[in-house]
Amino acid sequence: MAPESDVLVALTPVIEVLESLGVAYHLGGSVASSVWGVARATNDVDVVAGIHDLLERALAEASAR
Repeated sequence: MAPESDVLVALTPVIEVLESLGVAYHLGGSVASSVWGVARATNDVDVVAGIHDLLERALAEASAR
């Protein structure tokens, strides 16, 4: 399996959960850079997620009980 495939296999469930919860996210790192045509020697993905949105919703739901 190619390194990109390994990254995709690892990343897919994370993205699926973030999307199912409606959490905004951005991808960066060498894999994202390569997609835009700037190859890098490293093989990583940086995920920046708006987890605070999820916590805000959880607090709002808890306070409504």
